Amino acid sequence: AYGSNVVINDLNLEIQKGERLILLGPSGCGKTTTLRMIAGFEEITKGELYMDGRVVNDIAPGERNIAMVFQSYALFPHLSVWDNITFGLQLQKLPQAERTELVKIHEMFKPTMVYVTHDQIEAMTVAHRIAVMNQGRIQQIDTPVNIYHHPANTFVATFIGSPAMNILQAEIL
Repeated sequence: AYGSNVVINDLNLEIQKGERLILLGPSGCGKTTTLRMIAGFEEITKGELYMDGRVVNDIAPGERNIAMVFQSYALFPHLSVWDNITFGLQLQKLPQAERTELVKIHEMFKPTMVYVTHDQIEAMTVAHRIAVMNQGRIQQIDTPVNIYHHPANTFVATFIGSPAMNILQAEIL
Protein backbone atom coordinates (compact mmCIF):
# COMPACT_ATOMS: atom_id res chain seq x y z
CA ALA A 1 0.00 0.00 0.00
CA TYR A 2 1.06 3.58 -0.62
CA GLY A 3 -0.62 5.40 2.25
CA SER A 4 -4.33 4.66 1.95
CA ASN A 5 -3.95 3.51 -1.68
CA VAL A 6 -3.89 -0.31 -1.54
CA VAL A 7 -2.22 -1.61 -4.71
CA ILE A 8 -1.99 -5.34 -3.95
CA ASN A 9 -4.78 -7.18 -2.08
CA ASP A 10 -4.38 -10.55 -0.38
CA LEU A 11 -1.71 -11.87 -2.73
CA ASN A 12 -1.07 -15.56 -2.14
CA LEU A 13 1.29 -17.03 -4.70
CA GLU A 14 3.63 -20.01 -4.68
CA ILE A 15 6.30 -20.19 -7.36
CA GLN A 16 7.91 -23.56 -7.99
CA LYS A 17 11.66 -23.93 -8.40
CA GLY A 18 12.60 -23.75 -12.09
CA GLU A 19 9.15 -22.48 -13.08
CA ARG A 20 8.46 -19.73 -15.59
CA LEU A 21 5.57 -17.85 -13.99
CA ILE A 22 4.08 -14.95 -15.89
CA LEU A 23 2.22 -12.15 -14.11
CA LEU A 24 -0.31 -11.05 -16.72
CA GLY A 25 -2.85 -8.28 -16.62
CA PRO A 26 -3.76 -4.80 -17.82
CA SER A 27 -1.65 -1.75 -17.06
CA GLY A 28 -1.99 -0.68 -13.44
CA CYS A 29 -3.18 -4.06 -12.11
CA GLY A 30 -0.22 -4.60 -9.75
CA LYS A 31 2.12 -6.81 -11.81
CA THR A 32 5.20 -4.62 -11.53
CA THR A 33 4.55 -3.78 -7.87
CA THR A 34 4.37 -7.53 -7.13
CA LEU A 35 7.67 -8.11 -8.93
CA ARG A 36 9.28 -5.17 -7.14
CA MET A 37 8.15 -6.61 -3.78
CA ILE A 38 9.71 -9.97 -4.66
CA ALA A 39 12.94 -8.20 -5.62
CA GLY A 40 12.91 -6.10 -2.44
CA PHE A 41 12.50 -2.74 -4.16
CA GLU A 42 9.07 -2.11 -2.58
CA GLU A 43 8.17 -2.48 1.08
CA ILE A 44 5.64 -5.18 1.90
CA THR A 45 3.20 -3.37 4.18
CA LYS A 46 1.26 -6.47 5.23
CA GLY A 47 2.11 -10.17 5.10
CA GLU A 48 5.29 -12.15 4.55
CA LEU A 49 7.41 -13.08 1.56
CA TYR A 50 9.19 -16.43 1.79
CA MET A 51 12.08 -17.63 -0.35
CA ASP A 52 13.24 -21.19 0.24
CA GLY A 53 11.24 -21.29 3.48
CA ARG A 54 12.84 -18.10 4.86
CA VAL A 55 11.00 -14.80 5.47
CA VAL A 56 12.82 -12.15 3.41
CA ASN A 57 10.70 -9.04 4.04
CA ASP A 58 13.60 -7.27 5.77
CA ILE A 59 16.39 -8.71 3.60
CA ALA A 60 18.02 -6.11 1.33
CA PRO A 61 17.56 -6.60 -2.43
CA GLY A 62 21.25 -7.32 -2.94
CA GLU A 63 21.14 -10.11 -0.36
CA ARG A 64 18.16 -12.00 -1.84
CA ASN A 65 20.29 -13.82 -4.44
CA ILE A 66 17.98 -12.89 -7.31
CA ALA A 67 18.31 -10.75 -10.42
CA MET A 68 15.80 -8.42 -11.99
CA VAL A 69 15.89 -7.13 -15.54
CA PHE A 70 13.51 -4.35 -16.49
CA GLN A 71 11.64 -4.27 -19.78
CA SER A 72 13.03 -0.79 -20.19
CA TYR A 73 16.70 -0.88 -19.33
CA ALA A 74 16.56 2.71 -18.07
CA LEU A 75 17.84 1.63 -14.64
CA PHE A 76 21.35 0.94 -16.06
CA PRO A 77 21.10 2.18 -19.67
CA HIS A 78 24.87 2.13 -20.10
CA LEU A 79 25.05 -1.62 -19.36
CA SER A 80 24.27 -4.56 -21.62
CA VAL A 81 21.51 -7.03 -20.63
CA TRP A 82 24.22 -9.46 -19.42
CA ASP A 83 25.86 -6.72 -17.33
CA ASN A 84 22.47 -5.75 -15.84
CA ILE A 85 21.85 -9.39 -14.86
CA THR A 86 25.32 -9.91 -13.37
CA PHE A 87 25.46 -6.52 -11.64
CA GLY A 88 24.39 -8.02 -8.29
CA LEU A 89 26.96 -10.80 -8.61
CA GLN A 90 29.69 -8.23 -9.23
CA LEU A 91 28.61 -6.33 -6.11
CA GLN A 92 29.13 -9.56 -4.16
CA LYS A 93 32.66 -9.67 -5.63
CA LEU A 94 32.32 -13.22 -6.92
CA PRO A 95 35.42 -14.39 -8.84
CA GLN A 96 35.10 -14.44 -12.65
CA ALA A 97 35.50 -18.23 -12.70
CA GLU A 98 32.52 -18.62 -10.32
CA ARG A 99 30.31 -16.41 -12.47
CA THR A 100 31.35 -18.52 -15.50
CA GLU A 101 30.25 -21.46 -13.37
CA LEU A 102 26.87 -19.80 -12.78
CA VAL A 103 26.32 -19.62 -16.54
CA LYS A 104 26.92 -23.38 -16.82
CA ILE A 105 24.56 -24.03 -13.90
CA HIS A 106 21.92 -21.78 -15.49
CA GLU A 107 22.11 -23.68 -18.75
CA MET A 108 21.81 -27.02 -16.94
CA PHE A 109 19.15 -26.27 -14.31
CA LYS A 110 16.95 -23.54 -15.77
CA PRO A 111 16.40 -20.92 -13.06
CA THR A 112 13.07 -19.85 -11.64
CA MET A 113 11.70 -16.92 -13.59
CA VAL A 114 8.91 -14.46 -12.78
CA TYR A 115 8.04 -12.39 -15.82
CA VAL A 116 5.69 -9.42 -16.05
CA THR A 117 3.73 -8.56 -19.18
CA HIS A 118 0.38 -7.29 -20.38
CA ASP A 119 0.88 -9.14 -23.68
CA GLN A 120 -1.23 -12.29 -23.50
CA ILE A 121 0.37 -13.90 -26.56
CA GLU A 122 3.80 -13.51 -24.99
CA ALA A 123 2.49 -15.01 -21.73
CA MET A 124 0.78 -17.95 -23.46
CA THR A 125 4.01 -18.72 -25.34
CA VAL A 126 6.56 -18.40 -22.51
CA ALA A 127 4.79 -19.50 -19.31
CA HIS A 128 4.62 -22.77 -17.46
CA ARG A 129 1.87 -21.04 -15.43
CA ILE A 130 0.17 -17.67 -15.68
CA ALA A 131 -1.15 -15.55 -12.81
CA VAL A 132 -3.82 -13.29 -14.31
CA MET A 133 -4.11 -10.11 -12.24
CA ASN A 134 -6.67 -7.32 -12.08
CA GLN A 135 -7.01 -4.46 -9.61
CA GLY A 136 -4.30 -5.82 -7.30
CA ARG A 137 -5.75 -9.32 -7.06
CA ILE A 138 -4.91 -12.59 -8.73
CA GLN A 139 -7.94 -13.72 -10.71
CA GLN A 140 -6.60 -17.13 -11.79
CA ILE A 141 -3.34 -19.08 -11.65
CA ASP A 142 -3.03 -22.00 -14.04
CA THR A 143 -1.37 -23.30 -17.17
CA PRO A 144 -1.86 -21.28 -20.35
CA VAL A 145 -4.09 -24.01 -21.82
CA ASN A 146 -6.34 -24.17 -18.76
CA ILE A 147 -6.64 -20.40 -18.52
CA TYR A 148 -7.59 -20.22 -22.19
CA HIS A 149 -10.09 -23.09 -22.12
CA HIS A 150 -11.39 -22.74 -18.54
CA PRO A 151 -11.31 -19.09 -17.43
CA ALA A 152 -12.15 -18.65 -13.75
CA ASN A 153 -14.34 -15.57 -14.22
CA THR A 154 -15.58 -13.07 -16.79
CA PHE A 155 -12.51 -10.85 -16.41
CA VAL A 156 -10.16 -13.70 -17.35
CA ALA A 157 -12.53 -14.81 -20.14
CA THR A 158 -12.55 -11.37 -21.73
CA PHE A 159 -8.86 -10.61 -21.11
CA ILE A 160 -7.47 -13.84 -22.62
CA GLY A 161 -7.86 -14.68 -26.29
CA SER A 162 -7.80 -12.80 -29.54
CA PRO A 163 -10.39 -11.86 -30.35
CA ALA A 164 -11.72 -11.66 -26.81
CA MET A 165 -14.52 -13.98 -25.71
CA ASN A 166 -17.98 -12.50 -26.14
CA ILE A 167 -20.10 -12.32 -23.00
CA LEU A 168 -23.86 -11.99 -23.17
CA GLN A 169 -26.12 -11.16 -20.29
CA ALA A 170 -29.24 -13.28 -20.40
CA GLU A 171 -32.22 -14.00 -18.28
CA ILE A 172 -33.60 -17.51 -18.04
CA LEU A 173 -37.38 -17.50 -18.13
